[in-house]
Amino acid sequence: MNRLLNYFIMAKTSEGRAERTINDYKSYIGDFLQWIDEEMDVKSPTRIKKNMIREYINFMRFEKGWSPGTVNMRLRNIKAFYNFLASEDEEIIEKSPMKGIKLIKEDTDKVNALTAEQVKRLLEQPNKKTFPGFRDYVLMLMILDTGVRIGELMQLTLNDVDIEQRSIIIPESVAKTRKTRVLPLSSYLTKEVIKLISLRADDWPSDNLFTSYTGTALQSNSFRKRLYEYGIKAGFKTRAYPYQLRHTFATLYLTLKQGDAFSLQRLLGHSTLSMTRRYVNYTQSDISEQHAKFSPVQALLGKKDGGKRLRNIK
Repeated sequence: MNRLLNYFIMAKTSEGRAERTINDYKSYIGDFLQWIDEEMDVKSPTRIKKNMIREYINFMRFEKGWSPGTVNMRLRNIKAFYNFLASEDEEIIEKSPMKGIKLIKEDTDKVNALTAEQVKRLLEQPNKKTFPGFRDYVLMLMILDTGVRIGELMQLTLNDVDIEQRSIIIPESVAKTRKTRVLPLSSYLTKEVIKLISLRADDWPSDNLFTSYTGTALQSNSFRKRLYEYGIKAGFKTRAYPYQLRHTFATLYLTLKQGDAFSLQRLLGHSTLSMTRRYVNYTQSDISEQHAKFSPVQALLGKKDGGKRLRNIK
């Protein structure tokens, strides 16, 4: 198991895949192979059959309770592994057992975003008098203010912060899409980032923007666990997670600030506008409010008392 996985990781690293992608391969494929070993008593990836993969899918969905999106993300990594083993260049196996395995149907327009009130409650939870608490507070603000991915954010260094221009730079080596982008920061967040940097000790070993209280690079899973605990303290009925803050940025950007989908696409680092489309699906009340403000017919021909006159019609 480990030999073939390590061989796959070595090949993908040599192709220049992003560090985050490599880490996903290690984590998701490793979890799958470990489950196969423990539950199916299969010691070689070459002996895995379709029925085993389908059982693993059911394990993820019904025992772990993971969402279709999470399950599909893991399946894509497993598929990449087996496509590699079955490729003409490698020919380690004759046929991928993932062939014919379909992804779970997702509601692509569903967005699990927080309300403005929930955001305020969540931000009240970290103890800002401690370094970890204040760091977590700035971390949440950073995602809520820019929509940056947690995997990108955890790799940023002090050199990626431009205080004068009030922005952070996502280098192509860090960006999921391998394209550099610049994300503006609000004046409020800029002040908090300056304060966070000022709390650093001179002898800290890491130059990452977000670190532990001893100066080592902070890990994504560590923040995920802490965010989950903050959500419980805030009284959330569902799990709080970093990508939820990214969803929240996108929806509030469109509703509170009346941003447009094209600039949102660039901020989020989406390769196509179709990926941004779900955030444009306002609630019915949002659509009605926007239509009331910007209806061309009402603007050209309507009168302020038009609604009142209509209500008086029997």
